[in-house]
Amino acid sequence: LAATDKVAGAKAVRKAISTIINRDFAANDILEGLGLPAATIVPSVAIGWDSTLEPREYSIAAAKTLMEAAGFDYADLTADGDSYEDSFFDITVLSPNTNPARNAWSALVAETLPKIGIGVTEHVSTGWAEIIPRTFGSDVEPPVYADGGFDIFFVGYSWDLDVDPTGL
Repeated sequence: LAATDKVAGAKAVRKAISTIINRDFAANDILEGLGLPAATIVPSVAIGWDSTLEPREYSIAAAKTLMEAAGFDYADLTADGDSYEDSFFDITVLSPNTNPARNAWSALVAETLPKIGIGVTEHVSTGWAEIIPRTFGSDVEPPVYADGGFDIFFVGYSWDLDVDPTGL
């Protein structure tokens, strides 16, 4: 593929992942109705907030269309209920284990990715002492999971149970 096709494909995969995140469930069930479906991880009080962004609508069908736009063919996969026995590629999800809401949200995403053909080899939920050297505390560019790093890393802007969690 040409470089521009690879960039467009990578962008379509990221959009597909974003599209299968059920933000209404996260806001209403995980955050017990104390949050709003997020369009960005930056809260409204932070520099960089963009009020024009709208949350992506949760849709497995739309996510699959984006995966197909990236060049993936579902005819190559074997369905297993609402997921697939095999996958286009596999990732490992890394998340801090310090907040119940983030734990539930990252687990939800790890459980949902196989519905669009992205395999989850492992969901590592661990403490900051293990995470920091593998991510932003690394002296070099963080490695991929196979080399001690991660594929997807869930971190948020103050995921503590704040007085006003609607910024999440």
